[in-house]
Amino acid sequence: MLHTFSQAAAEHSRTYGDLGAVSSGLSIRNITAGYGPSGPSLSLLEDVDSGDEDEAGRLSCCQRVGICIGYVIPDWGHLSLANVGRSWAAGAIALWHCYLFAACASLIVVNFAAAMLRCYIQWFSETKFHVVTFYSMEFKYHVTLGFFGAFFRCYILLSVTSDLLRFTYLLCKDTWRPDSFEGYRRLLVGDAWKEIEAGEFYSNNWSMCLTRRQKLMDVFFQVFLHVSLDVVPMILAFHGMVGDDNTAIEGARICLAIGVFHILVLYFLWLFGEVYLKAHHFRLAWHVARGQEAVRLRTHTAQRTAMYFLGKGEGRSIYVLCGHWMHCVGRCLPISLALTALVLGLLVDRNGWAIVAGLVCSSIMSVMACLREPENPRCTPRPPRWVKRFFPHPEALQDWSEQWCSLSVHAQKRQRYPFLMILGLSALVFSSFRFPAVMIGCLVLSCGTFVRIFCVFGEGSLGWLWGFGESLVENVLLNFVVVSTAGNAYNDAAVVMLLSAMRQFGFQRRIVAGERLRMASVNIMGLVHLLFLILVCFALETYGVDSDWSAFGPLLNHTKFYSFQPDPGNPLDPLHAPQVPEVPLRSILPVCNFRFRQGYDQDFHRAISLADFGLMASLTYEPRFRVAEACEYYFSSQWHLEQPPENQTTGVKFLMFTSEDNQTTVIAVRGTLDCLDVLQDVSLWIVPVLLQFFGLVGLDTAYGAWGMATAELSQMLPMAYIDRKKTVESVLSAAELMINQHPEREYYITGHSLGGGVAKLVKLAIKIPQRARLQVVTFAAPGVHHAAHVLMHQMDSEKIRDLHAKMTDESVSLVAVRPSNDIISLIDQSRGQTWVVSCSGTFYECHSIYRTLWDIFSVCGSMRGSVLKVPCGWSPKAPC
Repeated sequence: MLHTFSQAAAEHSRTYGDLGAVSSGLSIRNITAGYGPSGPSLSLLEDVDSGDEDEAGRLSCCQRVGICIGYVIPDWGHLSLANVGRSWAAGAIALWHCYLFAACASLIVVNFAAAMLRCYIQWFSETKFHVVTFYSMEFKYHVTLGFFGAFFRCYILLSVTSDLLRFTYLLCKDTWRPDSFEGYRRLLVGDAWKEIEAGEFYSNNWSMCLTRRQKLMDVFFQVFLHVSLDVVPMILAFHGMVGDDNTAIEGARICLAIGVFHILVLYFLWLFGEVYLKAHHFRLAWHVARGQEAVRLRTHTAQRTAMYFLGKGEGRSIYVLCGHWMHCVGRCLPISLALTALVLGLLVDRNGWAIVAGLVCSSIMSVMACLREPENPRCTPRPPRWVKRFFPHPEALQDWSEQWCSLSVHAQKRQRYPFLMILGLSALVFSSFRFPAVMIGCLVLSCGTFVRIFCVFGEGSLGWLWGFGESLVENVLLNFVVVSTAGNAYNDAAVVMLLSAMRQFGFQRRIVAGERLRMASVNIMGLVHLLFLILVCFALETYGVDSDWSAFGPLLNHTKFYSFQPDPGNPLDPLHAPQVPEVPLRSILPVCNFRFRQGYDQDFHRAISLADFGLMASLTYEPRFRVAEACEYYFSSQWHLEQPPENQTTGVKFLMFTSEDNQTTVIAVRGTLDCLDVLQDVSLWIVPVLLQFFGLVGLDTAYGAWGMATAELSQMLPMAYIDRKKTVESVLSAAELMINQHPEREYYITGHSLGGGVAKLVKLAIKIPQRARLQVVTFAAPGVHHAAHVLMHQMDSEKIRDLHAKMTDESVSLVAVRPSNDIISLIDQSRGQTWVVSCSGTFYECHSIYRTLWDIFSVCGSMRGSVLKVPCGWSPKAPC
């Protein structure tokens, strides 16, 4: 049987071809067969294939066992650690590697999005104090400088993130190679210089002249890769199955750290290779330019030099020069006209012109980005004498800059068009929100970039010098803007300088490998950037507007009210006679009968209904001078306002209601105090939104331990730090203080939208005495399954060490009301009892607390023993 199975394995290997003909790297097969990579790369199976049928019979029993094991276990495939891809198990392990790297890619994107949102939150927080002087030069200066500080940081992050995603893709591709992780290992042992120079993996085979040290390093790295990517995750998976949720999350976090580590190692290996080759070729080009060495230049360099000498006579013709410059002007004319129309449309208050011109700008930039440039579009003027004195052959340095720094015309256009597209669309956003100062700043920067591209045509052989000067000026201005606008100035400036230097010195030139994925990620993340910008602009525009708005109108006595009877029925205007249906209250819907105990009173009529919690949550949106009056109107003397034990100068706004017998306290949380709190809350829930999006597109990394580990690691990028704790800490400290002072009371926390999400987070983080009772009732609120883990690293560890146990018990103490067409309540995962309320409006209308209460009252009536009157405007059926 062993003889038959080994023959089948040998026949299977013959079907896939000989690995030795593809790769001559060191492997256990080479060691076993006694051949090194410098000689003929033969294996035991090659001996079997090259001989006759009886040669397999000369294999020893140990060799047969090794072949059989290698056929089943891919790590030993045909006696080679490198021979992956020969069996079903190899495919399973390759799929596992791809899943791990896909989870790491989602973690990278989540960190990028969170950091980008934090940058714009800082911009808003620094700018909102000057909104009162909206038309002053001070406001225009702060909003413009702050935007460019946030924009440059985000664009640097976008560029680096797209490169990291590129190398994540290359690792996924590398794991499916017959010689598993071939490109990665060749970088590790220093045998991929030709690949780095070509910008593509697998363009060459393993070198035939590997040193003994490189061979030993390859064996070590093979073992290290399979242990770290296969053995360790397998142990962690087994440990997570026998352990609790904390153990599973810790295992997923370690696996993500291992995957990100390998991605960063590949990234920096290629980066250092790029920098080394760039410096090496610059030294050669410098010697050639100074005439110190007679090094043969590349073919297209000689061709360009020949064109220079042949074109000297033609260059003196004014017709040739005018024709060339007209060609350049013709290429820049459409975008210039579109920009002019955009400026005129904004100056003369023609918004239609501005919108159309902005769309035309974006379309022209997109089309021109796809156009291919001729091979030699650059003008070749005569170099100045001082240049010829120091550099007799300056074309050598220019050739180096075009090859290694992408300073050719086409390469510079290709690099700058994503920047111009994002900047142009940002200008369009600012024109829509009427921020002319920032819009003009974007247009000026766009025009400067186009002028720079236009000047490239006339740089000739001095393009490398202009490129160096431009990079120096850009980095100085960039760090000045970041230091002037960032909250943690020197920390952000250091991170930006590091990322910018990595981008400038490492990946400035075009790399073929993974270029399409990099460009796709740039476009997608650019759209995310625009969405964040629209959100912040909306917050700036609405900041301080309608701060005294009230659902009761300016005067309570002049407000029109609609009445709801104690039993189900249609709301009636006070001018009409009531029509009470004969159906009793308890037989309509379960949501109508749902009650909460008030203190120790078991009376159903004195219990708290869902509508009562909804009315308390709606009062948080009232101005402070109206809250007491509105509370008296809704609840008479049954509930009264209690002064919060802590000043609410910072954090989220909340109200405290206490029953007349002082046995029950309800803390009602409003989603935001101002637009800054909206953005901070969005920064908590942006991670769950992205994880849910990844799940929709097929990356099943948003659920279970992987999703929670990703959420915990989503704030690892040290840039634009903001304190999220104040969103929860104000309510948390107030609730803890009240419960410790009056532990005998019954406590409830309620809230609408993001306020309901904050209420859930407070319930998970709070520490209360054992005899105290606390329940949560929310309306149209997002879940906190992942948001709680986003907040974990900024909270006291003692408060969240039993977080997972509390999330398991969440179903006992959480009741959530979700309108049927609401979207916000679908964000993140939520446990507990959920009551779905029918709503026929749009998702925006159904998210309103007033529309939700109107739909509940329309079905259940007033849910109390008396008539309830609500203000007009709660529903389209209740006009004022």
